[in-house]
Amino acid sequence: MLKHVLLTSASLCAVMVPQFALAQANPPAIADIIVTAQKRAENMQDVPIAISAVPASALAESGIRSTQDLAQSVAGLNVTRTTEATVFTLRGIGTQGGSTGQDGAVATFIDGVYMPSMAGATFALNNIERIEVLKGPQGTLYGRNATGGAVNVITRTPQQKFSMDASIGYGNLETMEGNLYATGGLAKGVAADIAVYYRNQDKGFGENRVIGTDVNKSRDFIVRSKLLFELGPDTSLTLAGDYGHTKGSLAIAYRPVPTSQLVDGTGYAQFVANGNGYYDSQSEFNPVVDTKSFGGSAKFQHGFGDFTFTNILAYRGAKGFQRVDVDATALKIVDAPLYNKEKQWTEELQLSYDSGPIKAIAGFFYMDAKSQYDPFQIAGLAISGETGGLSDRLVIYSAQKTRSYAGFGQLTWEFATDTNLTLGARYTVDKRRLHADQYFGIGIPLPDAYCSAYCRPDGTLFPLGTIDQAKTFKKPTWRIALDHQFGRDLMVYASYSRGFKSGVYNLTSPADAPARPETLDAGELGFKSTLMNRIRFNAAAFYYKYQNIQAFQVNGASTTLTNAASAKIYGFDFDFQAEIGAGFSLSGSGAYLHHRYGDFPVATISYLQQPAGAPTYAGYTPGLGNYVYPNCSSAADRGQFYCSATGNKLVNTPDFTLNLTLNHQVELAGGTLKSNFNWSYNSGFYWAVDNRLKQPKFSLFNAQMMWVAPEERWNIRGWVRNLTNKKYLLSLNENGTGDEAVPAPGRTYGVSLGFHF
Repeated sequence: MLKHVLLTSASLCAVMVPQFALAQANPPAIADIIVTAQKRAENMQDVPIAISAVPASALAESGIRSTQDLAQSVAGLNVTRTTEATVFTLRGIGTQGGSTGQDGAVATFIDGVYMPSMAGATFALNNIERIEVLKGPQGTLYGRNATGGAVNVITRTPQQKFSMDASIGYGNLETMEGNLYATGGLAKGVAADIAVYYRNQDKGFGENRVIGTDVNKSRDFIVRSKLLFELGPDTSLTLAGDYGHTKGSLAIAYRPVPTSQLVDGTGYAQFVANGNGYYDSQSEFNPVVDTKSFGGSAKFQHGFGDFTFTNILAYRGAKGFQRVDVDATALKIVDAPLYNKEKQWTEELQLSYDSGPIKAIAGFFYMDAKSQYDPFQIAGLAISGETGGLSDRLVIYSAQKTRSYAGFGQLTWEFATDTNLTLGARYTVDKRRLHADQYFGIGIPLPDAYCSAYCRPDGTLFPLGTIDQAKTFKKPTWRIALDHQFGRDLMVYASYSRGFKSGVYNLTSPADAPARPETLDAGELGFKSTLMNRIRFNAAAFYYKYQNIQAFQVNGASTTLTNAASAKIYGFDFDFQAEIGAGFSLSGSGAYLHHRYGDFPVATISYLQQPAGAPTYAGYTPGLGNYVYPNCSSAADRGQFYCSATGNKLVNTPDFTLNLTLNHQVELAGGTLKSNFNWSYNSGFYWAVDNRLKQPKFSLFNAQMMWVAPEERWNIRGWVRNLTNKKYLLSLNENGTGDEAVPAPGRTYGVSLGFHF
């Protein structure tokens, strides 16, 4: 399959594109893409960083609605879900798990504001100007927890001239979707905008066969607004605010995977025999995620001479409720209702300079954040078994406070004609403090319906103890890059950089010591080219040395956050875009990764049952999957073992990814008919460090067709996503109650009507 994929892409790039282009009369020139990857506006082709930029037009044409869809346009990026958290894995660098207080290894920013919550990385892409995916450690200008890269989301800027775009659509599964963006001037020098997005998938992909309700559905609402004050020719103030609410059972309705045995003695065969389909689940309650996120920012910018001063003050908050059936059975064995809250203040000061051969920026970043479970609970027979029937619930109130300080600077010097040297450095200090109170619940009934008491403890709590910990993490990071422009259409660069991901506490197991910081040293060699003014082709090769990888180790119903070993990753990726002519354009990207863990002698491997004939130990509870087997000599053994994962492949990391997008437009009936076809390929990846369960390779096809009326006053659009109804997984958990997974959405389709004023 890979051979055919690579031959196809190479043929399209090297043969078809030039022949088509030469055959057409005056095909259009390819448009420049302006990015702010180095915190100044530059042509993407002049920036010595591997960047995949997706402008608003490409988002609309490809039907990319949310951050979860980005992998279909950015090769080397894998996107999975863990309950409410969106997990980005870029070139093999990502975060295993997604609990509250845990940071992503690929940092997310909206208009320069850092989004520490992994739940905050899940949002609809309305009013977007472009998305920039920066590959490799961004340890200087972005710094905090940008080990693997950064996803920069840039929203539209309010305009004085009034305009409005609106659309309303309907799709299968009784899905309603609406989108509105309006902007205009309020007074001289004052402009505002507002963006509203609503989507309600009222019917689920599957059914909870135990209680007869739909699962794998969601409802999303987002509103964003900006207010721009132009205080002078070189001075501006932008106030921004947003609110989002997501509710549903998407990414949380677990069901067994093939070959899995569950803790109640059933398994996948019994699941199918009971009449369950691929998207169905079996649970004594309906799993749910209910998350609200909100925030605001003030960005002040003033230019004086060759200098520009920027100050960004921002607040972010999130709160949510989740209820997860961890055991994926109709019995109340491991029921996990929880409340999570997050809030943060950030302040960033920047002073930039641009004159002659020197471009420089220096700044200071400060963050004050708190992440907490209020509370985190594990209820059911698993707890009853551990306590001899005295309690059916473990209740944990835990909070992590973080104060982060960083000073940074970067300088680019054109020391010879068309040759630039970039030097950057950052020093980060993270102060973490954890406080937790743990209880057993006595006489607390847990409702079977949708948590009528919001699953909060309402009975007697027996205290188990209080935990207080504190730790400070300090680390310098840097970047060195050299680039040279060979004529107008070719730039070659080489870079060496280091990224750092802070140490962190595990709020679900607060007695554990904090995980140590991760570091990533990266070498990269790349080029950016433009051919015949109609083809853009950029590529990079890289080598990574990844140290102290933070990894979750599953232990029955609970998890432990530890440091895995090192890993070595190398590979290459590329992006291209071509204006073919006759209304056709072609774009795509591809990536190859070789990735292996280094010395990793103690990895936790989770199975359901104790191996036959294996010795027992004092802490073993039959049926709870917490058996520790020291040798792990056979994959056929079942239980939970401490094994070696040395030489295994990294989690959530496919060897090959590729995507191609073909666009076409033609004049029709006085208007314009626009067509889009997108194909993305993923070679498959492992879900855990044991490399026991793998997501097989899969391809996704999306298509849409839109007719735009004269003067673009209105349009009608038809679309289909996952055209072939490919079945693949959104997430998978290996744990002591069995192996359970959540299916990704199947085929969806619909129509919409849009207006422009």
